[in-house]
Amino acid sequence: MKTLFVEARDKTDYAFIVKKHLNKIKEKKLGLVCTVQHLTEVGKVKKILENAGKKVSTAKGKKTVYECQVLGCDVIAGEKTKRSVSAFVYLGGGEFHPLMLAEKTGRKVYCLRPSGRLDVICQEKVRVWVKKKMLVAAKASKEHVFGVLVSTKKGQQAMRKAESIVKKLRSTGRQAFVFVGDELSPRFLNDFSGVGAWINTACPRIVEDFASYDQPITNWEYFKKFL
Repeated sequence: MKTLFVEARDKTDYAFIVKKHLNKIKEKKLGLVCTVQHLTEVGKVKKILENAGKKVSTAKGKKTVYECQVLGCDVIAGEKTKRSVSAFVYLGGGEFHPLMLAEKTGRKVYCLRPSGRLDVICQEKVRVWVKKKMLVAAKASKEHVFGVLVSTKKGQQAMRKAESIVKKLRSTGRQAFVFVGDELSPRFLNDFSGVGAWINTACPRIVEDFASYDQPITNWEYFKKFL
């Protein structure tokens, strides 16, 4: 099915917000990222930060269209600049994007919210978040029968990776099978009671909904540490 994606822009005035919280951002070298809704504000925020003596770095992600833009599964715009920055400034709501950014870069993230609030995601919060996912991976490692998930969604297909994972699992004496689908939600997967655990190769953020699945679900990057 053909899908039309229409970009929307938020009307939040980030110039006011960044000035309001500028004195709380102590680091001199900053990376700047945002979701697509706030791209029109990047230029003015960058200028304000630079006028305050900050060095601001930006980059483009792998799957994104614009400079500074991040997705839930693509924070490469931040990863590319992590060696030259001490912290990031993120324009947007929620923790979905900045948590992944903080995990992948090891940097603090200042979240400037459309509401005008400033939230900070530190590495201690990231450690707690990662620990939860590692505990699920550890539980999965005790199982014998695995389903390796492959999505048919554009940009998420990873059949070669799935086949490689199946081969590695079978080499350890486990049973492993590839499951392919457009939607890999609990309402579809929970019916497969014969599967002990799921290894996900689709969107890496799927596993964050682990509590909704009857079996442990984890990404290979976490699971392989227990082999």
